[in-house]
Amino acid sequence: MDNIEVLTLTMPAIVVKAIVPLPSNELNLDIVNNDNKMAVRQALISKDKTLLLLTQKSFGLEEVKPEDINKMCVACKILTSTESASIMKLKVECIVRCEIQDILSTNPFYICNVVTKPFISTDLDNEVASLRLVIKELEKIGPIIFRERPAVLKQISGGITADKLCDII
Repeated sequence: MDNIEVLTLTMPAIVVKAIVPLPSNELNLDIVNNDNKMAVRQALISKDKTLLLLTQKSFGLEEVKPEDINKMCVACKILTSTESASIMKLKVECIVRCEIQDILSTNPFYICNVVTKPFISTDLDNEVASLRLVIKELEKIGPIIFRERPAVLKQISGGITADKLCDII
């Protein structure tokens, strides 16, 4: 699985709270819900150790139903996992955005059928121009936005490239 090819996949899923998973990011997750632990265990025995991260439409729900889940999610590869009596700790690499086609199961855990939505750039010149505008604005307002984060401010004030900007973000 990668962020280039469109695929139809079926895999276990967990609902994450208070984060927005995005491709090309690594996340550390603490899993305490037993159903989510079962989904992770199922993903760990699969060949590619992949798992979907689902997000809620509204935060603060105690019991999440299928209609409470956003259609867009992220497919991740589990990099590491450790488990104690009460908590499972995961490190995942988010790989590609996906769109849920069907929720095949909710009991004991979510299993979803998804189609990957890889990033496809159609106008690189426009993207580069937009990125340059963002960099120019950051150089102007960086001292205000990042006054509490001197390390970031130092990177911006020293001149910033697109690669540095992506690292900061």
